Amino acid sequence: MSLIDEDLYEISIELITDVLSNFSKFLQKEDMDLIFSLFSSQWAQGRYQRLVGGDFDFDSLQFGLFMIAFGDANVEDLAQKAATDPQCGQFLSALGGLLGAEGYVVNDDKIFVPALEFWGTFVESMIDITYSSESGHPAWFSAASEHVMQAIQNCWRKIQFPPQEEFDGWDSVDRTGFKDARRDVSDLLGQFFLISDIPILNVFIDLTQQSIASKNWTELEASLYCVSRFADCISKHTEEDQYLSRIFEPSLLALLTSQPDIPVRTAHVFLSLIREYSEYFERHSELLPQVLNIVFGSAVFPSLSKNASWAIVELCSKCRNILVPELGTFLQQLAGMINTASLDSSVKEGIMQGISSIIQAIPTDNAKIAPLEQLLHFVELDVERCVQLLLTFSSHQNATALPTLDPTTIYNTACEHGLTALRCLEGIAKGLQIPIDAPVDLEKKSRSTFWTTGTGSNIQHRVISNITRLYEALSSRGDIVDATCKLFRCGFRELEPGPFVFPATTVAQILLKANPQTPRLGAVITSASSLISSHQYDQEIQEVANVLVKWVSQILQNLDGEYTG
Repeated sequence: MSLIDEDLYEISIELITDVLSNFSKFLQKEDMDLIFSLFSSQWAQGRYQRLVGGDFDFDSLQFGLFMIAFGDANVEDLAQKAATDPQCGQFLSALGGLLGAEGYVVNDDKIFVPALEFWGTFVESMIDITYSSESGHPAWFSAASEHVMQAIQNCWRKIQFPPQEEFDGWDSVDRTGFKDARRDVSDLLGQFFLISDIPILNVFIDLTQQSIASKNWTELEASLYCVSRFADCISKHTEEDQYLSRIFEPSLLALLTSQPDIPVRTAHVFLSLIREYSEYFERHSELLPQVLNIVFGSAVFPSLSKNASWAIVELCSKCRNILVPELGTFLQQLAGMINTASLDSSVKEGIMQGISSIIQAIPTDNAKIAPLEQLLHFVELDVERCVQLLLTFSSHQNATALPTLDPTTIYNTACEHGLTALRCLEGIAKGLQIPIDAPVDLEKKSRSTFWTTGTGSNIQHRVISNITRLYEALSSRGDIVDATCKLFRCGFRELEPGPFVFPATTVAQILLKANPQTPRLGAVITSASSLISSHQYDQEIQEVANVLVKWVSQILQNLDGEYTG
């Protein structure tokens, strides 16, 4: 065979690989048997050992692609004969071994991704055959599954991040490729769960526990990353909590609270795990204090703050009724973080959204006023900073006291504070929205006026006042206009009155300030349309709609000139 001839190897292996990949139906059984027998030869074994040993030169890599092409062309036969044909079993083991080649994925190891694609195809084939069978799992299923399980364990080793300094030394293409390969592995786990069920999850639970015992952060990160992939898969499993309790056990929480030097990647994946399994903590509220301490403790670190804020949003949203008694503690923590740490706007927005979802769970509207006033106080700090900086920018007063800041920097800083304030208001509005699964009183005849003209009206007036101040000062900024529109739309979807469910005339007055030169004008007009739709049953909406229609008509007529409305 010309493959064994070193002079003909390169052209021969490329040709046969191409035929197997694209024209395998032209090959007879005898041809396939001849190629299959080649993999048992001493020549093939030598090639294979060099490849998995870390030789990724062109000739060596081509041999691996040749193996994969043969596997793809015979994937159903390999699955169905895994238990009865020793040669098929050995070949599947070799294909699984390609996932364990020496070197880091993508940066060194060039065969991992093509091999992973084969195992994705293999699992898809198992799924198709299994679901088309009326008798459930076929006889060969167990043997084929063992090969997949071994391949997945090889994947677990390979998706472990290299040391941070080494990873940072890679070029951007390799870093992105490594992360893409991790996502592809998580997709494979989701596929295989469809037919394997809990056994594959148990593998990573065991690996998690081993990593905790050995305090191996790299292995723990990879294990928790894989466990997070099964959140949707086991959400309706009758014994879900039995397995999750083995993950969120005291030893893991104790390790994460007692160790000051937790690698950032491990902390990141744990925060993601909390988000994915937030409903578990609703059922096991005894774990909430310790978990919340970890999450809030992470929020002060810039590298973890955004992920921590998302975890806070999920935990507070899912566990809002349980956390109402702890609302005062949450507000104190937020105050401390604002006073001692420079929080990113999205982080502050997320924390406020989480806290406001707890406020939403308070049974009476009157009891919601005090905590909402505290949240608004935090928002108004940014509003005041924004306004003061804009005054400094416009009048150039105190500019000499800020020698390191030029006027442009002052203006941009003011805009950042303004945008932060609007986004925090949006976060509060989102948190106060009634959960979509909450019961609706269809027999309720009248709408409460508590937030519009009653005791809570001061809250709504403060919110509108802050929005108006920021919009009038910064309406030339597209991000400010967009944030304002998003904030209004949060109230449009509400069926019940609330602090952010504004009267139609109030919203219209702000929207009508827009003209043809206003950036993101499309967002303003869309918000006007949504306003009319959300108030279609209100008596006052007809007059508001007439004004808005006239306003839009004038804008259309003056697109090339100045707006006169």
